[in-house]
Amino acid sequence: ADLVINAGTVATNNGDVFITDLAGNITGPGNITAGTGNVTLNASLGRVTLSAADGQISGNLLTVLAQNSSTLNTSVESLAAAISGPAESLTVVETDGLAIAPGNVTTSEGNVSLTLLDGNLTGAGSIHAVETPNSTVTLVVNQGAVSLTGTITGGLLDLTALNSSTLFTDVDSL
Repeated sequence: ADLVINAGTVATNNGDVFITDLAGNITGPGNITAGTGNVTLNASLGRVTLSAADGQISGNLLTVLAQNSSTLNTSVESLAAAISGPAESLTVVETDGLAIAPGNVTTSEGNVSLTLLDGNLTGAGSIHAVETPNSTVTLVVNQGAVSLTGTITGGLLDLTALNSSTLFTDVDSL
């Protein structure tokens, strides 16, 4: 069964938030607010779809674990994610700067799309869209730069940034 975050807010006073649905999806229009705390969303047999409004998930580190394609609107400091299903994707729209955490962002031959409405994309973590000709990593940084020290892997890297950017890649094409 799906776990629905209803209208309103799941909030802590800078504490960590752990939400797990082992049999379904995590969805809904409600917000998750952790202040300086971390947020972990685990839909190990489903998807996470929390994309009703800008910054729907806020906190320090957001960790997403899902089997199927997941879509999130965030206002977090850093991101780690693992989408385990073959050819399933991850889409994140972040309101400001974002760091890729050392836990990495990975899919199993699926696409990764990260859009930052403001700020820079940084971090020591890697972005792995398991290199196949069909996997695409799309990075859109509307008001900043990309400065990643981890490696980006995939079939195609599609990068749009306002400012000069530095990154390491292992992709088939740019």
